[in-house]
Amino acid sequence: MRYYRFQIAILQALFSLIFLAQISAAQGITLRPIGSNPRVDGALWRTEEDKEDTTKIALPFFDDFTGAFYRKTGAPDSAIWLKNQGAYVNNGYGINPPSFGTITLDGINNLGKPYNFMDKFAVGEADRLTSKRIDLSKASGNDKMVFSFYWQLQGNGSKPDAEDYIALQFKDQSGAWVTQWQRNGGTGSKDIFQYAALSLSNAAFFHKDFQFRFLSYCKLSGAYDTWNLDYILLSRDRKLDEQSILDIATSKIDTYYLKRYRAMPLDQFYANQKNEVVDSIYMSVKNLDKEFNIFFCDVILSDLVKKERLGVMRDTSYLILGQRERKLPVPTNRVAIPKDRERMILEYKFRLNTGEKDDYIKGVNFRTNDTIVGTHVLDNYYAYDDGTAEFAATINQKFGKLAYRFVLNRPAILTHIDLMFVPVEIDLKGETYNLRVWKQLDFKTRGAKDSVLLVQNTILNYADSTNKFARIELSRRLALSDTFYIGFEQLSDKNLSIGFDKNTDSGAEIFSNTTNEWVQNKTIKGSMMFRPVFLNQQIVSTNEQTFESLLAHVYPNPTNGEILIEGKVSTAQLVDLQGRILLEKTFQPFDEYKGLDLTPFANGIYLLHLGHERARAIKKVVLMR
Repeated sequence: MRYYRFQIAILQALFSLIFLAQISAAQGITLRPIGSNPRVDGALWRTEEDKEDTTKIALPFFDDFTGAFYRKTGAPDSAIWLKNQGAYVNNGYGINPPSFGTITLDGINNLGKPYNFMDKFAVGEADRLTSKRIDLSKASGNDKMVFSFYWQLQGNGSKPDAEDYIALQFKDQSGAWVTQWQRNGGTGSKDIFQYAALSLSNAAFFHKDFQFRFLSYCKLSGAYDTWNLDYILLSRDRKLDEQSILDIATSKIDTYYLKRYRAMPLDQFYANQKNEVVDSIYMSVKNLDKEFNIFFCDVILSDLVKKERLGVMRDTSYLILGQRERKLPVPTNRVAIPKDRERMILEYKFRLNTGEKDDYIKGVNFRTNDTIVGTHVLDNYYAYDDGTAEFAATINQKFGKLAYRFVLNRPAILTHIDLMFVPVEIDLKGETYNLRVWKQLDFKTRGAKDSVLLVQNTILNYADSTNKFARIELSRRLALSDTFYIGFEQLSDKNLSIGFDKNTDSGAEIFSNTTNEWVQNKTIKGSMMFRPVFLNQQIVSTNEQTFESLLAHVYPNPTNGEILIEGKVSTAQLVDLQGRILLEKTFQPFDEYKGLDLTPFANGIYLLHLGHERARAIKKVVLMR
């Protein structure tokens, strides 16, 4: 798998997109492409094509990279493609591909490392996509074989320069690779997948070890010069000028089930379910046939945790015109969400029944692209991001701060923060930074009146695998309500780089402070890999009676000043109804007296948060003199 990359988007080539970097820097935030990691060897990593595999595959050859994407490996199907050649299956680089999922070629190998990290100006052959051997020894020019595919330069990646190119090569009977098609960068639309078709009629290619490959020629120092491919088909008895194929394919999920988040605490979801769920999900399909077609579709909502089908959100038929895309609404109010869960993973699966014939092109299963899936996690944390980082967000200032805004539907206890720092240019492992939590940011007096709940000096460690979060336990639990902010403060001139997801947009929730003034991000679209984690109130409420009766008792209540705690309790926090922590205390197992003095506080109702190991309870305490 690649190293910190999945779907690299618009800001890849900083050399050619300096104006975007200037906009970012003006706000204190700079985005940088991931992959330039000086701790790893930049040496070439590629299979020797002639020695890797002697497997033979039969015609027809077809791949639209839908199946490989669902396997979530990022690698093309090893049954038909050679391994470890750098090309990467994804659903983010391509803009409006023929079907869901594309494969991308650029300047980073299959481990996510630059082909040449030592020279940032080096250019040469980079990613390849090579088929396994195909026996064409019995083929002839009378077979009317056509090789077709769709290609796109840049897409959501980096624009190739004029000297960069992508080439298609066939292997002849002498073992030489012969270029059959080539396109250079420099000009062209990044939004359009263009169709290409070639006749395979040269007798030099009719041998038992025929192969084809795509290769890119580009900068070798990072994830630059992007080319996207889709819908590769080699088959007999086709017309060279016939682009129409009887295939209706899922294309993309346009909107998601939740309005604001890709994940959120389940109790927060239950507290305001109506406002958290969209009225309709929109999904798109494409008709690759020149004729109009009628297809049937359904959308199934399931809970993957319980492995339970919750219901059908859509079940109907549609008409689609020839070679068009159609966006389909899926109402969400037809299926009720269970109320008795501790966590859920909601999956909505969009399935087409297109009536495509098995013998349209014998041996090709065009139904592999008839399903598309979206998921949301309902557990104990919030996430704007989709879990994969394409970039790194940095602040170019000592003591600069980044803050990320979240809004609760009900009071909650913050216990941990998940974050994903990524190495860019230099290794900062072992450096320290300040993890911060704010109740409120001061936008009027240059941050002088920020309401700071926590400043925790923390040692930076990188995760041990791709797109993995590090979970930081807070030094004390924080009772929060309504709006709050999590973030960090950089303590040196060495730029901290936090993972940044370009495929979801919560840019308006990001704030930076590099000049003692908070500035809301208004130009960079995406989400930081930064997640607040909460005490799971669903579990607490389910087990609260057992906890109270077995482990803790608070008295007197009401009290005129002092309260005593009996039971197996190790921590106590007194919190007012605005979420402010007024008093904290830790008890040792051998303490005979466990009590709190509330005399400094005004009469009223307070919340007492008690904890021991994984168990928690919240008690109402009435102070009355």
